[in-house]
Order: sequence, then structure tokens, then C-alpha cells
Amino acid sequence: MSEPIVNKGHLAFLDLVRGIAVLGVFIFHTLDPVLHRHEVPWSGLWRSLPLSVAEFFFTLASFGKYGVAVFFVISGFCIQLSYAKSKDKHWLPFFIRRSFRILPTYWFWLGIFTCLTLALSWQAGLTPISFKNIGMHGLLLQNFRGSVVYSINPSFWSLAVETQLYLLFPVLIFIVSKWGWKSSLVLIFLIEIGFRFWSSCGGIDMKPGEFFTLRYWWSWCIGAFIADRYVSGQNLSLKKIPLFICLGLVLLTWAWEPMSHFLFTMVAFSTAVWLSHRLSYTYPTQSQSKASALNLLSKPLTTLGLCSYSFYLMHQPVLILLARVFEDFQIQDITVRFACCSFYGLLIFGFSLCSYRWIEMPSHRLGIYLATNH
Repeated sequence: MSEPIVNKGHLAFLDLVRGIAVLGVFIFHTLDPVLHRHEVPWSGLWRSLPLSVAEFFFTLASFGKYGVAVFFVISGFCIQLSYAKSKDKHWLPFFIRRSFRILPTYWFWLGIFTCLTLALSWQAGLTPISFKNIGMHGLLLQNFRGSVVYSINPSFWSLAVETQLYLLFPVLIFIVSKWGWKSSLVLIFLIEIGFRFWSSCGGIDMKPGEFFTLRYWWSWCIGAFIADRYVSGQNLSLKKIPLFICLGLVLLTWAWEPMSHFLFTMVAFSTAVWLSHRLSYTYPTQSQSKASALNLLSKPLTTLGLCSYSFYLMHQPVLILLARVFEDFQIQDITVRFACCSFYGLLIFGFSLCSYRWIEMPSHRLGIYLATNH
């Protein structure tokens, strides 16, 4: 039985998902300053299993890095949803809207962290970052240079990749118009898996970098596929896959070293399956999502989801500075380190809300106005 055609209600439950995803990323990034490690070690071809409660929670926290995979699926979903509902199918207004949605906020925080990086370099007597480095960040090309990608704000790599995926969106639409969604997804899946396999091969020169855009293409496109099916009222075929099977595959991919290079793709696929299940329940409209968000945890997480873009942009440099403070003042107590990270997490949350209200939303409204009157 096909799905009903979506109304124009805001899918507010996605804000809750964004909040959970960005919180997972934040927790993952606290592992280094708090515990000086962020990955479960290998024991041969398999991960070392957690043998204590503390190790179990550390293992859960280490999965937080794959909140980025969740963001990519939701991003592809929202872009396709917006495009499908738009009456103007020309690409110029589409790119105007997207540019004003992400670039002004990104450039603002890029400027802040560039100044901070220059000041810290000058204080430490180090060579300051080059204008070429700053320019690559400004043009969102830093993911193509391994020596540049982490130099200002390590989290910015995903913004560069996602922006390049936006630029590939017309290519996706063209391929789908020629071959249909299923054949197109198979092709793009082979491209992503092929580049991931290539990157994992040892002893090969000229390998694509970890942040090469096509390594994430299918993980983004699967969200767009779900949105197309949802808007058109077609059957969400992925909902037939049980979620426990996805969980098992994620755990196997994480635990077995030969498959670990494809864990990002597996998390993205599992997110897509979950999203298909969620969309098939009923209309997840704004009012229904708000009604389900009245409990103690989902309210702040939904709010965090609203400003998750700004939170993601600014959180990691703060944690990096905290790590330096811990070392300079020889703060070794794990509880104190964690408490400091949590406190600054709340401060970042507050600044994120301000950034969302005074930078993101005004620039977004300006983009809509310009796209409508171009």
C-alpha cells in the first residue's frame, strides 16, 4: 500500500534527530580532552569488547562521530523535500536559498576561528596559517588538502563535503531522470564503496583522501531517495527491513576491521531505514512532533536540533582550547575535565541559539527573498 502524499507541515521530529546527532558528535569530541582517547582499540581483526560499565559507555560515546552520517542522510532528505515542493525548478533560486542558508553563518564563525588561530599562533611563536589556507576554507575546498583540513576548525570538513554534495544535486537529478532512482542509487553506491575501498588499500599512491566528496555521495543521496518517495506517495521500501538487522550490521561493521572502512555508509543506511519506518507511521507533522516532544529530554534536544548547525560549527575549537587548558594547568581528574566540558557545552548551546536567531535565520530569510525575486 502506498504512502499518503505529504502535506506541507514541518517535519519537526527531524529537529529532535539533529539534536541527538549533534549531541553525539559533541560527546565524541569530549573523549580526547577528558580521556586522551576516542576509539575502541583493535585486538587483531576485532575490536576489544568492553569488559566494564565504564568501557561500555566509552564504546557508546565513540559512536558519536557517526552523528555526521545521520546529518548527511537528513540533509539529502531535506534538500530533495524542498526541491520537490518548490514550484520553481530552476537551479539559480535553489542555490541562492542554500547559499544564504549555510554560507553567512559559516563565514562568520570561520572569521572568528581564523582570528583565534592567528592569535594563538602569534602567542606561541608559530608560523601563522597562510592566506591560501584561509582562502581554501572560505571557498569550502579544505577537504582536498590533508595539511589544511584540520588547521582552523576540524569540524569544518563536513561543511565542505556537504556543500560539494549540494553542487552534485543537479547531477543526481539528471541521472535519476535518465535511469530512475534504483539504478542511480546502485551506481552511486558502487562509486562510494569503490572510493572507500580504494582509500583503505595499503601501499597505493594517489589514494583519495578521507574527506573526498564521492566517499559520501550515496550516504547523502539515500536521504534524497526517501524524500522523493515520501513526497510522491510511493511505497517506502526500506521500511520492510527490520531495524534490529541494521543494528546488527552496524555492530558487525564496527567490530570487524576489514569492514570498518564502510561503517559510515552502514550508519547512513541504517538511518535511512529508521527514517522510512518513522515516516510510514503517520503524518509526522509539526503539531504531532511537538506533542511528542513534551517530555523532559526531547524538549531541549529539539531546541538543540534547531540550532545544531551553529552548535556544530563552534563546538570543537572550544574543546581543543579546553584540552590545552587541562594540560597547562595539569588538571588530571576525569570528573573535573568532564564537568568543564559539560559546562562549556551549555555555553556553546547558548551561543548557538544566538547565532541561529541573529545570523542563520536572517540570512535564510534574505536568501528566500532573493530567490523569489531574482
